[in-house]
Amino acid sequence: MNIAINRSFGDLIKFISCILVAFSHYYTYIVIELGHGGIFYKLIESLGGYLGVAFFFLLSGYGLMESDTKMHLNFFKYLNRRLSKVYLPTIIVTILWIPIAMWVKMYEYSSFLDLLYAIFWGFSDGAMWFIKSILMLYVVFYIFSYLYRKNKLFAHILFIFLIGLILVYNNVYIGNWSALSIPLFYVGVLMSINKNNPKKNVIGPLILISIIVCACSFWNGGISLGGHAVINYVSIIIFLLILMYSSLGRANIKFPSILGVLSFDVYLVHNKVLYVLKDNMEFLPVWLWIFVTIICTLLFYFVRQYLLQKKKCRPILK
Repeated sequence: MNIAINRSFGDLIKFISCILVAFSHYYTYIVIELGHGGIFYKLIESLGGYLGVAFFFLLSGYGLMESDTKMHLNFFKYLNRRLSKVYLPTIIVTILWIPIAMWVKMYEYSSFLDLLYAIFWGFSDGAMWFIKSILMLYVVFYIFSYLYRKNKLFAHILFIFLIGLILVYNNVYIGNWSALSIPLFYVGVLMSINKNNPKKNVIGPLILISIIVCACSFWNGGISLGGHAVINYVSIIIFLLILMYSSLGRANIKFPSILGVLSFDVYLVHNKVLYVLKDNMEFLPVWLWIFVTIICTLLFYFVRQYLLQKKKCRPILK
């Protein structure tokens, strides 16, 4: 019995996760802002974003540990890779976005420092909280991967402590909802390390983490946040059990790698498209939002690919 996820299957899950997040934002507009009903709309609005983010944190931790196991990079190479894959594309899209946001009166800066903050950390887009969280987790992961080769127990203890600090940051500066699935990044790392003994060293810790997170969520956010926590962690447990007792994660799925790459670009642009269109139309139909998002995604992909390849940086998100 083992647990593993090949590259193609991982890209498929990331793409589905990204689509879930994007549609949760669109249907938040439909359900909350327009007041339209429908159980399908409400399910996507309520669960899509939470589940998409949960799976993305899990797969990010797994993918990083898999890469580190094959080749541990020194700090500067690791930093360059993470910057080129995530942070620099985010800065580029923010630089392109801010003039548009100012033009449609969705963003105003009070000072030059405020503008710099928006470009390098604020990002002027509510969906970008995930980028902040994953960047902090990247830093924490490198500390873990370095110490893991020297003292495994201490590395795990420090890893858990630092993730706890990120949870506190998210609770204070972003919102308690944003901290819900961050521990799944650590579970993803455990999946990679213990792929041949998942029942004891992955499912066991995951159940403990689930109990703690769900209890804290009910205490901190009531039945709404607690309910989302239960759904997220039960879904992840079921997903891992399926991987353990089947060959799904190793299946030879012919999923186009370009869609795995574009999922990150979709994440960066979809909410910005939604912002502009919904605030300038009486009603934004889903087909128009999808069409404009696809066009903007492809345009941004080619722009950031050109800019980053020109600097000899590979802009593909693993």
